[in-house]
Amino acid sequence: AMKCLLRSGDTEKIIFFAGVSRSREIYILAANYLQNLDWRNDPEIMKAIINYYTKAKAFQQLSGFYDACAQMEIDEYRDYDKALGAFKEAVKYMGKVQDESMKDELLMSLQQRISLVERFVHAGKLVLSDPDEAERICNSLLVHPEVESAIRVGDIFALLVGYHHKNRNMEEAHQLIEKMRARGVSLSQYLDRDMVDS
Repeated sequence: AMKCLLRSGDTEKIIFFAGVSRSREIYILAANYLQNLDWRNDPEIMKAIINYYTKAKAFQQLSGFYDACAQMEIDEYRDYDKALGAFKEAVKYMGKVQDESMKDELLMSLQQRISLVERFVHAGKLVLSDPDEAERICNSLLVHPEVESAIRVGDIFALLVGYHHKNRNMEEAHQLIEKMRARGVSLSQYLDRDMVDS
């Protein structure tokens, strides 16, 4: 019955049927289907996905969903604080996965990404109180081989350029802009036009 509902695409009926079901397979099918919808803009769908994976004890899928949430916070909103929360939820549920074959590798990857994002968030908070330390952190992130697995390099440059531009350190800002160009980072995606032009 659930497979017919999935083919029909009737989201309300799918949610209803999964809600009254007691089947792990149906919970997972429903959650997988709902992930293909616009869960980013519909909190009810997002809650249903989390609920179904939790009821099914499908912790690897739930961890993957939180990982996708973290990536969405970074890519669409540049909200690294929220992304950090989602990454931590991903680690929490990955810790509950029984299958050890992939668990350790996935946990290490998530923990490394958390560490990188924590450093970037910390740098963002330090930029006003201790700009030298913030710049040191950002520069160390820019040379980290795995940085792009967790942080968009353009966001790191944007933090630095924004700080120098605001403080009228135009020469330093322009050097950073040139480094962005050299790395193939789209200036218009990360910087205001007046920062690039001044």
